[in-house]
Formats: sequence, structure tokens, C-alpha cells
Amino acid sequence: MRLEQETAQMLRFAADVAREMGHSYVGSIHLLMALSRDPGSTGRLLRIMNAEPDLIQRLSAVLYGVGTPLLPLPQGFSTDAKIILKDAAVEARALQNKRIGCMHVLLSLARHRETPAGELLQFCGVDTDTL
Repeated sequence: MRLEQETAQMLRFAADVAREMGHSYVGSIHLLMALSRDPGSTGRLLRIMNAEPDLIQRLSAVLYGVGTPLLPLPQGFSTDAKIILKDAAVEARALQNKRIGCMHVLLSLARHRETPAGELLQFCGVDTDTL
């Protein structure tokens, strides 16, 4: 299944966020940070539900640490991120979409409460069932 253009851009931005944080991988927290900064409906929804980009970034730095910024490109997706992206395709198919959108990634992320991003959503007070 293919990605919508905005989803591909979000994934590139997630890699940029990971690099800025000095992480050698793109994980669920980087996906969440990229989604929260999305100017479209996905980002607006997260911000309405109090998942503010700056809060998410500060919480993730405290909870999961930061490395040395500007290291070489991240080495790929973490296991959690791969599962979230795979399940985003399932969400897209279930909604009869031919491409994976940012909202599908967010829906998948919300279902994976045990991931670091799921924990961050809970710390921000986001009810993932409502999401």
C-alpha cells in the first residue's frame, strides 16, 4: 500500500526530529512529534486534545533522553514504529482508502498504548479511546 504525499513528508520530518534529538532510530515518539506538528487535520486534532508539540518534545526528552544532535542519518525505524506503520495500512484498508494517510498513522499509534508514544499521549491527558 502506498503513502499519501503528506504521510511521506511526515516520515521524513520524523527522521529529522530523531536526528535533532540525537537518536539513531525513528521511533514512535518521533512519529508522534511529527504528527503533532502537522499543519493539517491530524496535527490540529492532537493539539485540540492537548498533545502540544512542545510538551511532547519536552516530555520525550525527560523520559527517553537525548543523544548527540546532528549524528548521521537515523538507521531506520524501531520495532514499535514498524508495527505502527504496518497497522496504519490495516487502518487505511479498513476505511477503504487506497493510500496511508497521517490520520491512519495516528489511529494506529493510539491503539498501541504500550509504546513510548502511547505513554506520551497518556501523559498529555489524551484519551486514546476518544481519539
